[in-house]
Order: sequence, then structure tokens, then C-alpha cells
Amino acid sequence: MRERQTPADRLRILFDAVAPGERARAGVDELIAQLAPHFEQAGDDVIWLALSVLRAEFPMRERVIEVRRDLRLRGSRTVLRKLAHQPARGSVFSGRAVPTVRVVREATVVDVHHTARTGLATGIQRVVRKTIDEWVKDRELVLVGWGPGFGGLRELSSAERENALYG
Repeated sequence: MRERQTPADRLRILFDAVAPGERARAGVDELIAQLAPHFEQAGDDVIWLALSVLRAEFPMRERVIEVRRDLRLRGSRTVLRKLAHQPARGSVFSGRAVPTVRVVREATVVDVHHTARTGLATGIQRVVRKTIDEWVKDRELVLVGWGPGFGGLRELSSAERENALYG
């Protein structure tokens, strides 16, 4: 079972993604101060990434626009502090476990949701399995499927991975 991620953990993950190679500080306030300059003129891609990491789900377009507007009106420190302290998807109030967030670099993320969950071995499943077999020869792969509510991706369980690879 994975450890629960704190707001500081998620901010550190976000910092590592937007400032690779720089050393992240320890506490929430220090991380927010370190991240703030990266969000003063942030594009939608950086805002989308921040929401994905801090909320543990892919944001809708409207939410990205709302945060972009907040960044310009309220400033990056205020907005980052607010986002860091909002409960992530799957909080104790919903009864679901909060998903563990990981930003994948240096690997190819492959959505094999259907193939991992079906017993079929017809057209698309064969194509997916053959593609995985070819891709794995020259690159690292992370096989994923959609999580509950289809709000974000999750790594496959070992049984799902086995089914995705071999049927």
C-alpha cells in the first residue's frame, strides 16, 4: 500500500516537474515561495499540470481558465497556497482513498484500460499487445488505465498488467 501524500509531498512533486534539477525546500510555505515565480506568467500547460498534481485528477478546461484568472488577480503565492490546502480528489469526505500522484518523465505512458480489463483477444486487443511488445524493446513504458470516475490515470495492478500484456 502506498503512503498518503501530504500537501508538501504534492508541492515537491510539482516543483520537481516545473524546475527539474533545482533543489526543493522542505515546508509548504517554502515550497510555495519557490514555486511562485514559475506561476507568475504560467501558461495553461503549467496550470493544468499544477491542478493535476495538487488535486490528483485531470482538470477541465474551465478550471484551468479560472485558475489562470486567479493567478493574475490574486498572485501566485495566494493561489498556490489555496490549491495546496484544498482536499485532493478522493478525500475522506468521499470515502475513497486519495490517489498517489506521479509525474512521469523519461517513459512513454500507454493507456491500455480496455485491454487490461477484458478477456477478449480480438482486433484491438491484439493490436495493443503487439504494439506494447514492440515499444518495450526500445523505451520504458508505464501501462495505465483510468481510475474511478475517469478523472485521472492510474498504474495498472499486476493482474491488469498481465492481462494487458498477454491476455
